This record gives sequence, C-alpha cells and structure tokens, in this order.
Amino acid sequence: MGTDGESTLALIASRKDIVRTALVLEVALCDDAQLARLCTTAIRRAKVLTGLCTSKNAPRLRDGHRPIRAPYLVTPFGVLEGFSGGGKNADVKAYGYESPFFDRTSLNKDPNSRESQVYTQLAHAIVRFIGLNSPQELAEYGIDSAAALVDVVSRFTTNTFTISTPTLTPLGACVSPLVALINHSCDPNAVVVFPRVASKDQEPLMHILTAYVDTTLPRDGRQKMLRETYHFTCRCQLCAPPPDSPLDLREAMFCPKKCGGMCPIPTEENSLTRCTKCKSPVKDTDAVLDAIRVGQEALDKAETLQFSNPQKSIQLTTKLIPILTSAGLVPAAHPLLALCRLNTSLLITHLPSTDPSTEEIRSPEIQEASPGVSQAVTPKEVQEALDDAIRAATRSSTGLSHLLVEGHPVRGIAFAELGKLLSVDEPAPEPRPQSQPLGMHIKPPVYPPSGPQRLQLAYETLVRARNELMIGFGGGKNEGGEVGRKVRQQAVDLEKELDVWKTGVRNAIQDQPRPIARK
Repeated sequence: MGTDGESTLALIASRKDIVRTALVLEVALCDDAQLARLCTTAIRRAKVLTGLCTSKNAPRLRDGHRPIRAPYLVTPFGVLEGFSGGGKNADVKAYGYESPFFDRTSLNKDPNSRESQVYTQLAHAIVRFIGLNSPQELAEYGIDSAAALVDVVSRFTTNTFTISTPTLTPLGACVSPLVALINHSCDPNAVVVFPRVASKDQEPLMHILTAYVDTTLPRDGRQKMLRETYHFTCRCQLCAPPPDSPLDLREAMFCPKKCGGMCPIPTEENSLTRCTKCKSPVKDTDAVLDAIRVGQEALDKAETLQFSNPQKSIQLTTKLIPILTSAGLVPAAHPLLALCRLNTSLLITHLPSTDPSTEEIRSPEIQEASPGVSQAVTPKEVQEALDDAIRAATRSSTGLSHLLVEGHPVRGIAFAELGKLLSVDEPAPEPRPQSQPLGMHIKPPVYPPSGPQRLQLAYETLVRARNELMIGFGGGKNEGGEVGRKVRQQAVDLEKELDVWKTGVRNAIQDQPRPIARK
C-alpha cells in the first residue's frame, strides 16, 4: 500500500502484442472517477503506471493530469474485517472523507428480486456470525439498519476481487473502489495478482480490462455468472465474435474423419455440426451430448465432494476424463478441461509420500468415506500415483496453453506444477526398455518417461515455467515472484544433476576396454 491513502494495484498485462517490462502500478481514485486509464506521462518518464481520473472536478497535477485517489481496504476474512473498525466513521477519521466504497449503490432495490433475497440471506448470516442482537449493536459497525447491511453486502459482492497466494490459491477478498472501475472482458489485457507488479508496457490511454470470471468456461457459463453476480451481459469479442472468428476451443471437438480440423460442439438447440476444414458432419451427436451432460454432472458432484470425500471426487474425475476424450473433445473444451484441472489438483494434494517412513494420517470423515483404502502403500503404488499426477498435470497445462496467452499467471503456475512433479525422485522406476529389432512394430514411447529422460523433461518444463512466470509475475528483481524464484533454483539443481549423470556416462564409456583389432 502507498502512503496517505494512496493505494498500489497489481495489474499483469497479458497481451503478446505489447512490449514486456516490469513496472509498478501506482494508482489512486477520486470520488467521481468513472474509468481507469493509464497516464501517458508516467509511462514516458517515470515508467510507472498512474491512474487517470475522468472526473472534471479532480485537481490537476503539474503535467495537467488528474490523479486518482482512494483508500485501500483488504479483508482477508470477509466483510467483517472491513467494518470491524467502524465503517464510515473510521474512513472519515483515517482519510478525511468517506470511502468511495460506501458511496456505491446496490444494484437492485426490488426486495423481491432473486439478487436481493441472496444478499438478505448473506446479511442474516453475517449478523448471526458476529452475534448481534439489536440494531444498536449493528450501529457500532457504522451501519444503521438491516437494509443498509444488505446494501453493503451487495456492494461487497459486486466490487471485490480475490486475494491469492503466490501459487494463486484464494485467501480472501479485497475491497478497492479503483479495481471496481476496471471493466470486464472475457479476453482481458490484464490479470490481478499479488504482489503488485505489471509485466507489460501499456499503450497510452489504453483501457485496462480484466476478467471477473473464469475465462476457461464456455460462453454460456461465463454469461450466467456475470448476470448473476455482476448483473450485466458481456459483449466482448469472445462473447459476440465476428463471423470470420476462429472456432472457440472451449466449445470444440476433433473432426470425426481425423482430417486435422475441428468442429463446434453440438448443442441441444443446434445438433448439426461440421468440421471447419473438411466439412464432414458429426453423425453421432447424441453420444457427444450425452458425454458432455454426464461430464458436467460429474464435475458438479466432484467439486462438491472434493473436501468431504476427495477419493470419490478423484474417482469421478478419473472416470469421466477418458469418456469425454473418446467423445472427441479437444483438451481445452468444457467440461473436459475443468475435470482435468480438478483431477490434477486432487491428485497432487493427495499424492502419497515417497518416503517409506512417512505414514499418511487421515481424518475420521475421510476414513469413513473410503473404508477400503489402505494407508500403507508400496513404492510401486507411489510410482503409479506419481505418474498419474504427471499425466493429469500434462492434460491440464495443455488445455490451458490453448486458451490463455503466453505469460498468463495461471499458465505459468500449471507448468511449474508439472515440472516439479517430473523432478520428484522415482520410488520404483521402470527398467529402461531394450531396443526393438528391425522390422518389428515400434511401440510409442511411454509417458511419462523414466530416468534421465524424465529429468531432462523436468528441466525443460521448469525453464518454460520460469519464462512464463517472469511475464506473469514480473521479471527483473522480482524474478517471476516467489514461485518463479523457487522454479529457477529447482531448474539449476536439475541442471547440475543432469551434468553429473552425463559426466558419469562419458567416463564409463571412456573406461570400457577397446576391442583388439585382428590382423
């Protein structure tokens, strides 16, 4: 955070057509500001992105620009953290004026609307959680009525964004009026991450666009979330593409004739679909629709069970992934990619230890949900679990790389996870296959590989991950953030290990006796 009420915002630009450089984005906001833009003077001179205020009433700086000012409120434990200090009164005392957050109006005043009912339920839950019994106790938080609390919940739900760890694991919510001014696009040019850093130069006066929802979801899923949470319909180029736009891989399948082209996934409203390359129709559309329907149902159930019964969630995702793959869905299609990502997360979280002296301790709830699962595992079982996690991480990173631009933080984290899995010591490595005689059918290589080939692949994956993290989390002194620095160190260690192995092989070859030439 900056001083004197000035805030610092983390924006990661992710467009490939903009020159990349590590920048720090210093921003502030006035009460009448309507749009976040970039200051040309800051870009040219200070190499710092400064927010421009669009209000005519804002005071001007020496260079003629109007600064954007606002307090910055972080609430890691939800709305309570933000108002436990006194709400409006605390803002006036700390900053000399009320936070623009309290000036925001709720989006729907109709008490019978679905949104108002949801906000009312959340407000009741907050009151019960705090343990309030009267309006006087509520007034201590700067809120004078139940209706005012519902309004606060509405503003909070609509204008907050997620605070995450360096690995993008959600921690809580952040309230920032400035960030709330950043417009949405399903094809954004910025990503909000922590710590604060921008990874690309932005063009002067270019609008900053970020995504309010998961952009790996298909159009209907994104639109549904945006309408229910933010109450608008997105009309970006991804949601309303021009006629000559390429096929959206979120809703694509491979050509049934295997020509190398792809087809739009059939829908209930339009089951007729053809390959965009050879124009061959998809004949068995009912089978594709059934696979997608079952896959979505399994995804919903697996997400519900991922904490209470992770083994069941793993079984569901593991079973449905090959079904959707055999139906012809591309790696980035929904719900295949979502199932792969959840499956990867679960397999990594519940990966058994490679140390035989380590015993896994499970909660009574998990033991009751999986009574037949033995706690003791053999090295071969650990090897199989590790290989399964590597294959799952490969599927996830492949799908993400088809949708997200180079340097997107989610892509960088996915490649880092894959590289780390590949670098784990194998508890029961497979023996190296012997060379096959000429004339025999050549079998495809086994994935993941074993031995030195595995280490080489791990090194290459970690190098790729670091390059992406240097974009997504900033280069220079930041070195790709906390994850980027760890990935770099791991890549250096692997490089040394590979050098030792190569040196050993070279010495072994030199020590072999040379055949005596016959006269």
